Amino acid sequence: MSLLNDMSWVLAFRSLELTQFMEAVTLIGYGPFLITFMCFGYFFFPARMFNQTALLFFVSVLVNIILKDYVQDARPDAMYRVDMRAGSSYGWPSGHAQIAVTLWGFLALQTRQNLLRILCLTLIGLIIASRLYLGVHDVADVVGGSVIGVALLWLWIARPGPLAELAKLPMRSTVLVVAILHLVYYIMYPAHADHPAPIWIMGLMGGWLVGVWLVGLNHMQTALIGRLATASMAGAVGFFGMIYTTRWAKVISLDGSLDDIVTYGLGAALSLVITLVFPVILRRVGLAAA
Repeated sequence: MSLLNDMSWVLAFRSLELTQFMEAVTLIGYGPFLITFMCFGYFFFPARMFNQTALLFFVSVLVNIILKDYVQDARPDAMYRVDMRAGSSYGWPSGHAQIAVTLWGFLALQTRQNLLRILCLTLIGLIIASRLYLGVHDVADVVGGSVIGVALLWLWIARPGPLAELAKLPMRSTVLVVAILHLVYYIMYPAHADHPAPIWIMGLMGGWLVGVWLVGLNHMQTALIGRLATASMAGAVGFFGMIYTTRWAKVISLDGSLDDIVTYGLGAALSLVITLVFPVILRRVGLAAA
C-alpha cells in the first residue's frame, strides 16, 4: 500500500478528547454549516467581496463533486472511519480540503486584519487534519483537494483568468453564462446509482446570482456592528426554516422528467429568499438602511 493511501498511522494519534474536537472541527466543512455561513456572510461582510466569495464557493463545490464521480476513488477502509457522515461519496479529491482552501483562503486574502487571516489559515489546517484523523480521507485525497483548491483560488484572483473574467461580467451576463454552464455540467455529469448530478446546488447558485442581480450590492448599508450581527443571524436562522420547507416540498414534488427542474427550482427559491426577500424584510424592521 502506498504511503499516500496508508491509514494505519492515524490510530496511534487518537484519544477521546481529540476525537471529540476533530468531530466538531469537521462539521465546519459540511454543507449545513457552509450554506448557513453563506447566508450569514451575505449580510455581515462587504457585499461585493462576499458575492465573489459565494460564487467561488459554488464553483468549488460543483468542481469537487463532478471530479469525485468521474474518478470514483474509494475512501479508506471502514475500520479507520470515525465520521460516518460521508455516506456513499467517493474519496478523491477531498471536498473538505478543497472547499476549505478556496473559501477560507479567499477570505484570508481579502481581509486586512491579521487576526482574521490567521484564523482562516488555522481553519484550513484543522479541517484538513480532521479528515485524516477521522479516517474518511487518506493523504492522497487531502493533497489532491488542497492542490485543486489552490488552483481554483489562483484562477479566481489571477489577471487574466477565466474565473476572474466571469466575475468582471455584468450581473445579467453572468447569470446567462452560469445558466449555460449549468446545462453543460448537467449533460456531461457522470451520474450513476446513488450519485445524481448536484442539481439542488446548481439551483442555489443560480438563485443567488439572480437575487444579487435584482437587489444590488447595497443590501446592508449600515456601519453598526449590532445591526449587522442581528441581521446576519436572522439570515442564518432563515436558512434553516427555508431548508426544511424545501425538503418537505421535494418530498411531494412531481416524479419523472420534471423532478430535476423542481429540484433546481427549490434550490433557486431558497437563495432568492435569502438574497432578495430577506433584505426587504430587514429594511422594514429597521435592521438595514433603506
